[in-house]
Amino acid sequence: MPRNILCFIICLLLCIMLAGCSDGSDSESGNAIPSITTTLGENPTITFDIGESQTVAFRVVTDEPVFQSDFAVALSNTEIADVEYLRFSDGFAYYSIKAKKQGTIDLCLEIPTLDLKSETVKIKVTETIPNNIYVSLGEAPEISIAKEGSKTVCFRVGENISQEALMPVIADRDIVKAEFERRSGAYFYYKITGLSKGSTTLYLEMSEYGVCSETITLYVVENSSSLGPDETTAAYIGNSESKKFHKPTCGSAQTMNSENKVVFDIGTDRQTVIDMGYSPCGNCNP
Repeated sequence: MPRNILCFIICLLLCIMLAGCSDGSDSESGNAIPSITTTLGENPTITFDIGESQTVAFRVVTDEPVFQSDFAVALSNTEIADVEYLRFSDGFAYYSIKAKKQGTIDLCLEIPTLDLKSETVKIKVTETIPNNIYVSLGEAPEISIAKEGSKTVCFRVGENISQEALMPVIADRDIVKAEFERRSGAYFYYKITGLSKGSTTLYLEMSEYGVCSETITLYVVENSSSLGPDETTAAYIGNSESKKFHKPTCGSAQTMNSENKVVFDIGTDRQTVIDMGYSPCGNCNP
C-alpha cells in the first residue's frame, strides 16, 4: 500500500476516535457537559392565576454530586411568587411555584459552586375576574329580618378575589347594615343586621371591575314573631284567600294575615301545591 494512502487512513482513524471522545455522550448522564436545563422547552414560560401552584423540574447534568444546599434560586421579584424546593431525584430538581400577585417575573436555577445557571423561565401571573357574583338565595332573592336581629348572606365570588375588593351597596343604610363576617374559598359571608322597620335593597359589587351581584330585597319587621314560619320548617307559604303561594322569605308571606296562612312543610313538592289550586307568586317565583 502506498505510504501516503496509509498515512491518510491513520489520520482518518485518529479523527474518528477523537470525535467519539468529544461527542458529549455519557453512559450515566447522557451529556458530559455540565448544565441545568428546564423541562419546559424553548422560551420557557409559565402562566397561572393568583393563588395557584405549579411544579417545575430542572434537569441537572454534572459529574459532581449535588445536594439541596448547592442550589440557589434567582427570582426577579419575590412579591409576585414564592418558590419552594421540593426534591432532587434522578438528576432532576423539582420546585413548587405559588403565584401571589399579578405580574411577570424571571426565574433561573443556579449552582454557584459549579458556576452553572439554567436558562431564564418567565412566570406570568394573571388575575381571573368573575363576570358575575352569585347570591345563594335562589331567584328574586329576599330576606326578612327582625329589627335588631340579623341574618347571614352568602355570595359566591371566586377563589382569587380579596375581601378588600368587595363592597356591599345598600339603598337605605338607615334600614340595615352589612358587615363582612368570613370567607370560605370562593364564598364570602356578610352579616345583615336590621336597624329600623322598613324595606331596602342590597347588592355586592366589585367597582374596580364593574361586576356586581343580583339585588337582594331586605324586609325589616318589628319583631321576630312577624316573620312567620322559618325557612327550615316550611317549603312554601300559601294564602287561602288569594290562592297564591310564596317562598317563606317573600315579603308578601311576611305581611300576610295569619288566618290566611297555609304552611306547606319542607319536602312538599311544588307541583303538589299547584295541584291544590295555588298559583306561584309573581314576585318571589317559588
